[in-house]
Amino acid sequence: DPNSEANLLNEAGIITVFNSYGTGIRLWGNRSAAFPSETHPKNFINVLRTADVIAESLEYYTLQYIDRPLDNALIDAIVESCNAFMRKLKADGAIIDGKVWF
Repeated sequence: DPNSEANLLNEAGIITVFNSYGTGIRLWGNRSAAFPSETHPKNFINVLRTADVIAESLEYYTLQYIDRPLDNALIDAIVESCNAFMRKLKADGAIIDGKVWF
């Protein structure tokens, strides 16, 4: 129903939450509260969630490099290992593309 409260809220960039017939909680609407004044792809909740998961994964993975002496070889190793992770995500179809650089 285009005149429903949920759709009116979505037009203002507000996501609504509902219980979907006993199958769990669902979100209705895919844009963040930055919409409609901002049109960047990061307005989409799924883009933000994916970026958050990737960032947290890279942060967790790079914990192994903490307290090591920082030099160019270590930086190259960190960048390459992170890019290997991004290539795997791309090969799995999880992302379109991704690259880490320093």
